[in-house]
Amino acid sequence: MARSPSRSKMLNKTKAIAGACQSAFNSMYLSYSSTHKGVAVHGVHDITRLNIKKSIVNVRNGSMSTSDRKIGAEALMGDLEKNKYPWQYWICVYVDTGVNEVTSQIESGTVENTLLEDVSGMMPDLLTQLMDEDVIDRRKVLGWSWIASPSNYNDFPSSDDILHELFVKYFDVLNQKERHPLREIDVTKYLNVKRLMQA
Repeated sequence: MARSPSRSKMLNKTKAIAGACQSAFNSMYLSYSSTHKGVAVHGVHDITRLNIKKSIVNVRNGSMSTSDRKIGAEALMGDLEKNKYPWQYWICVYVDTGVNEVTSQIESGTVENTLLEDVSGMMPDLLTQLMDEDVIDRRKVLGWSWIASPSNYNDFPSSDDILHELFVKYFDVLNQKERHPLREIDVTKYLNVKRLMQA
């Protein structure tokens, strides 16, 4: 039995939204540093490219007018807010050696069973632990940075040089005039349905 044009269109729409959600999940990561104004969200372009125009979508109790992007944004955020994932992280502390040189102490790893909201407190805790190591003199710390992702598609351990350059060159992490203290920041203020709809 051939599918009706409207049913085929709906199936194609559903596949496109599901594919965009999976792609965004695989490629997304969050970044923050001592010179960031707020948490930066990367890799969610497949969600923000979805159709923003409202269309009629069939639901259990009838139909509703919404957009592909809103459906995708709500699905992605619902997954990150309700399901625990092993979040990868990469952290770096930049230290003045006193001889016109900066050394970087880098650590990467994975924290199991993590919700999106847990990342807010997890990252400053990891950085604090790194700064407390004997090799770091806190009085000479020039800045810090972190990246976190719920996906294992991002290979942080083999990307030290790239990530280091990203923060030093593009995010100006060594700029002391823009530096702010290490603190917990609510990542859900920067990654949520509203932000994805506005992108």
